[in-house]
Amino acid sequence: SGNERFTVYAAPGYVERLSWLRIYDRWGSLVFEQQSFAPNDASKGWDGKMGNQALPPDVYVYMVEFICENAQIVPMSGNVTLIR
Repeated sequence: SGNERFTVYAAPGYVERLSWLRIYDRWGSLVFEQQSFAPNDASKGWDGKMGNQALPPDVYVYMVEFICENAQIVPMSGNVTLIR
């Protein structure tokens, strides 16, 4: 459906917030960024667009930085495949 988003989920009690979520294309260009938000909030996720422009199906790289409730900072990254 057109409402699907790539977002970050975390178990309650571990992650206080996310510093940022960034999505890059295969050439390393930043196509999406969301800063300082709570986990499990789908409205803050990536909708497969850069601005208002739908991006082509491809494999994109995500990078995220968690801030845990104990103040530990945990970076994560991986791939997300956009399918239309």
